[in-house]
Amino acid sequence: MSKYFNLLRVALSLSVMFLMCSCTDNGKKDDAAGSTNSAVSTSTPASTDTSPSTTSTGAQANLSMYLKTLWIESEEFNKLPNRRLVMSFIFEKDDVLTLHGWYCSFGCTGDKFPDQVPIKLKQGAETDQEYKPGVYFGDVIVTKVNKVQNIAEKYKNVVFVPTIKDGFIWYDIYVTNDDPTKPFKSFVSVDTEVDGNPSPPRN
Repeated sequence: MSKYFNLLRVALSLSVMFLMCSCTDNGKKDDAAGSTNSAVSTSTPASTDTSPSTTSTGAQANLSMYLKTLWIESEEFNKLPNRRLVMSFIFEKDDVLTLHGWYCSFGCTGDKFPDQVPIKLKQGAETDQEYKPGVYFGDVIVTKVNKVQNIAEKYKNVVFVPTIKDGFIWYDIYVTNDDPTKPFKSFVSVDTEVDGNPSPPRN
């Protein structure tokens, strides 16, 4: 009988030791799992966003540019009738600012303008006259067309040279036989003493 109790005691002791070992192993596994989960939950994934920073101010529009000389062949200019010439600024492309013109009677009412644009000036070289915020872009009026035509008969090209006075854009009109796309000061020219002045005319 004592032998039976001794075997029972040994069996119970072994069972208790087995259970204790199992609990210890499970605790280690739980700790390890918890440690892994904790590492995942607290880590910050690396950003893969390659878009520009939202703090950048972005490109600013450039509202300043230097005016260029404008020109037309004398032969074309001399086809105009001897009437007042009204010219308006137009951007033909992003960086091409020029003047297109219409002739009219002195009153220049809308119904007296021709359907087609009779004169379109071409761009020449850049000048030192800078337009920027605060500069007025009004119509440019040429009243003495016949005077320019009389002088231009002996020359190949008519050149409009810009100048800014009191915030308005004016043009002094010259004639030349030289290449009008070169800088104005580099070629020989004759001043017609006729201006393209802002509307309303100041002559």
